[in-house]
Amino acid sequence: MMGKAKRKLILLTVAVFLIALFVYQSLQPVSTLPYEDQCIASFDIFAFTFPDRYGPTQEIILPLPPWEAIVPLPEVENLPAGRISGKLEVEAVRLNNGNREIWVSNSRSDKGFVYLVYFEGTKEWLQIPSEFKGWFYPEESLHISREMSVWKVRIFDGQILFFVFDDDSKRFIEQQAVTIPPEWRLKTKSLRRNVFDNIQTLWDKNDTFWIFSSGDAVYNFDPATQQLNRLASLEGYATFGDLASDFKNEVFFDADDAQTISGTVLQYKISTNQLAEVSLSKMPGSYVSLVDLEGNLWLGNSYGYRTPKGNWTRIHPEPIKFWWHMDFLDDWRYYVPPHPVQQTSDGRIWFVINRSQEWKTLRSGIAWFDPNTKEGCWFTSEGAQIVEDSQQNLWVIIENTLYKYDPNP
Repeated sequence: MMGKAKRKLILLTVAVFLIALFVYQSLQPVSTLPYEDQCIASFDIFAFTFPDRYGPTQEIILPLPPWEAIVPLPEVENLPAGRISGKLEVEAVRLNNGNREIWVSNSRSDKGFVYLVYFEGTKEWLQIPSEFKGWFYPEESLHISREMSVWKVRIFDGQILFFVFDDDSKRFIEQQAVTIPPEWRLKTKSLRRNVFDNIQTLWDKNDTFWIFSSGDAVYNFDPATQQLNRLASLEGYATFGDLASDFKNEVFFDADDAQTISGTVLQYKISTNQLAEVSLSKMPGSYVSLVDLEGNLWLGNSYGYRTPKGNWTRIHPEPIKFWWHMDFLDDWRYYVPPHPVQQTSDGRIWFVINRSQEWKTLRSGIAWFDPNTKEGCWFTSEGAQIVEDSQQNLWVIIENTLYKYDPNP
């Protein structure tokens, strides 16, 4: 009897200890505030608190120092209306013969693309004429090649059209037109030009262009060899989300099974042309978002990340509260978790919350979190894409103004 009682006491003690440890950890901040004068608030407030949807309107807060306002955006011709289609963001930065160029576009638009270039040396803007007008043409965002050429791609009318920017004429010139074989489903999609056909694309570090076509296959094209290849099959996967890639060998994406309508995460390995399913966190709003420099796969709900060995690491301090609001209370319509969008060379992960004007009572903006130092900072109230150039400068457009962060002023 004493043996059983002792075992029960030990088990009870362990259970109490684990519960106490869980409660203690949930009360500990994930990050510390590095500079009070450079931050609206800590990363924890930005990422993990549930805002009052009936509270006061969030004021506009421009990027705080050391961010520097460089130049306002010029008047733009033929910019589509709308919060998404009309939002201009930094897409790429090119060092062209020693002169820095900041490339700007509305790449999330579905009804007309606009391209601007800011020449830092002359402090001038250029709007590049568009070759096409219309809706729903799957198009990859700008790509700066290893030779510092600017490329863009359009999948249209049975072809994959590759354009390169000509520095003399200041226009995109068609470089290659690749005919898609008629028996491939990608051909049919290019003829329909339907936004729901779900085509995702990316360029890797070797300047190879990749196409992930739902219910179809993985394709790639190397402009150097001019060979279009149909690779792993994606038949049975009706839809999938944005690609998260290390741009070297691994590509992750959420996919829905066409028959069961159940979601999964697929991992595609470029070196072996193999697809494999990856187990995903069961927390609400879990979807892949970012592959960092160490190969960790970050979730789009800021809940945590998956290591290359397949282990899940949680950073959210209150998972039960997160589940309660997101699943039971159905607060996902009001609480949009921060979306990890990229990691810069200094190791910081950058998170974005985008809000339309009708939701301005809730939190929005950009914050960063350093997994190594555990510091974090929410520094502006508008969500936007950040791009790092080859000198580690950061560029972003906030409230129609181009901002720069110089790590070595």
